[in-house]
This record gives sequence, structure tokens and C-alpha cells, in this order.
Amino acid sequence: MIRPDLKRIGEEALEDVVVAALADSSLYRTRAPHSFDPVLLLDVDQLADFVASTQPKEWTRISKQFPGTEREALASHVASLVQKRGTLEVLRNGASFNGINLQLAFFKPSAGGNPEHQIRYEGNLFSVLRQVHFSTKTPDESVDVVILLNGLPIICVELKNHFTGQNVQHAIAQYRRRDAKDPFWIRCLVHFAVDDDAVYMNTRLAGSETAFLPFNRDTQNPVIPDRFSSSYLWDDYTDEDGEPQTGILRADSLLLLIQNYLHYERDPKTGKEKFIFPRFHQFTVVRNLLAHASAQGSGHNYLIQHSAGSGKSNSIAWLAHQLANLCGEDRQPVFSSIVVITDRKILDRQL
Repeated sequence: MIRPDLKRIGEEALEDVVVAALADSSLYRTRAPHSFDPVLLLDVDQLADFVASTQPKEWTRISKQFPGTEREALASHVASLVQKRGTLEVLRNGASFNGINLQLAFFKPSAGGNPEHQIRYEGNLFSVLRQVHFSTKTPDESVDVVILLNGLPIICVELKNHFTGQNVQHAIAQYRRRDAKDPFWIRCLVHFAVDDDAVYMNTRLAGSETAFLPFNRDTQNPVIPDRFSSSYLWDDYTDEDGEPQTGILRADSLLLLIQNYLHYERDPKTGKEKFIFPRFHQFTVVRNLLAHASAQGSGHNYLIQHSAGSGKSNSIAWLAHQLANLCGEDRQPVFSSIVVITDRKILDRQL
């Protein structure tokens, strides 16, 4: 993607770049903002289209039980389940609707898996919407970009641009002014604040106390010829070793994150749960180690180096869990067992 003239580009044009890149990628499509129902907090038609195309027998049963209103009936039931159980739980474990078991997302099968599973995986429907009016309480408010998976909102993005006099900190301030109790923000798995140079993320809005963590490739994102420095979020990119990597908001990356990384973690001191979305360095190091082990097999040594407070324990836990199920290019398990030796007590809970 050619980088636009930065002296002329505004927030809307940056939005154009992000949306165009995602819409042109695998499993994505664009949808009109009004396709998102601010009452049910989902896209009724996209949800129905996903179920009908990937689970036709189940859809036929739903149609017989709710002739003429099957789309609305399914959407209402799923919206109720998400409100009770949360987006992550429903995407991972599906839903039971009048005795009909439904999957609301399909994850990538392991190497050598059933070809039918791969077909269903490719049936996932991602959509990218812009300027979405998300609330009936504040109907005039909108969010720059929303990403849906099979009709359910999973990502929201606020965009700013240095060349219009604003940056990522203005996006963060905008999130802090939002009503944190509005259900839309709770439904989204992660909120990104983005400008042309930097990316920050948050998993729970809390008004003026909302905390964002950096989601950058380094302390400062590297300059990328003909692209924005933050484009790794929506575009495929080349890493520091010259290896091609899938952009974070691409379908393959998001489904991998939902399947293997996102989780709730209880604070032992307060007893409160917090929702964990990996930071860029955590996701990258685990993904790269898994790829190397799959291609090269066992018997190699690796050093995972994070600075203090940067999530070493979670990186170890994510890696251990996925190594246990890792297959090589011969479709055979790479490891027969995984042993973690540590003096970090917190890992006992995380593993």
C-alpha cells in the first residue's frame, strides 16, 4: 500500500487507508455503518449469514422453528447470551438455541486436521465498519472503526493524525470521556488508540482512570518506507529479521488471539478479574517461537527477554500451552510433554 501525501492526509483519509487494507484482506468485507444494530449490539444479517453458510442443517432447524423471523430470533438470543457470558465465551464455546447447538466462530485446525474444519474456518465472516453509532443512549456519538466477527463486535479503533494536530494521546483522551458503562465498550474485546506513528490498547474503559498500554513494535515504531509506522496493525509487514508477518487485525491473527491468548486473570490481592490481551512483543515472541519449533523441531534453545513488568509470566504460559499441541511440518507432535521449571509462583495460577 502506497503511503498517501502526509501533508494532506487527515483523520478521515487515515480511516480510508485502514478500512481499504482490511476490506481487501482474507475473510473480510465492508459493511455499512447502519448494518450494526445499536440495540442488540451486533449485525443481524452477518450473524445469520455466517450460521446459514457454515451450519446449514442447524439453520434449517432454526428456520422451521421461526419461519420468517429466524434472523431476528437468532440475533436476539445471541445478544442475550453475550450480555450474560461475554463476547469471548460465546465466540469460543458457541451457543445453544432451542436445543440447537451452534458455533459462532471456527478456529484454524491443526496441521493434518479434517479438511471440513478448514472449510468452516474459511467461512468466518469479518467485517470492518466506519463511523459506527453504537449506543441508543448517546445516538450522536460514533467510533471511527469497528471490526465484527460473524456479526459480533470484537475491536474498536479511534484514529488520530499528527498532520491534523492530534496524536494517539488525543484518542486516549477521547476514550476516557466515553461512558464506560455503555454495553458496547464491554462487548468489544480490545480498544485501540492509533495515530500514524503509534498504537496503544485497553481492554476495559474506566472513565478518567482508563489505562492504555503501548502496542508498539519497539519503544518507537520503525519508519516503514511508503507506509505509516503504525501500519503493522492493519497491514502485513516484515519483521526485524526480514520475515513476513501477518498484520494484527488480519483475520488469521485475530482468530489466533481469540483462540489461544485472550483470557481473564484474577488479581490475588484485590480478587478482581481483568481481561488480558497480549501486548505486541508478547504475541510476536510466542508466534515466532512456535513457527520456528514447528519448522525446525525440538532441541533448540531460546531466550525470551522482556523488561520488568512486561508480562514474562503470560508469555511463558501462552508458549507452554501452545507447544503442547504443536505439530511439525510432518503433521506429527513436536513435543511429547512440556515441563516448566520456574521460581515464579504466579505461574502456578496462570498455567
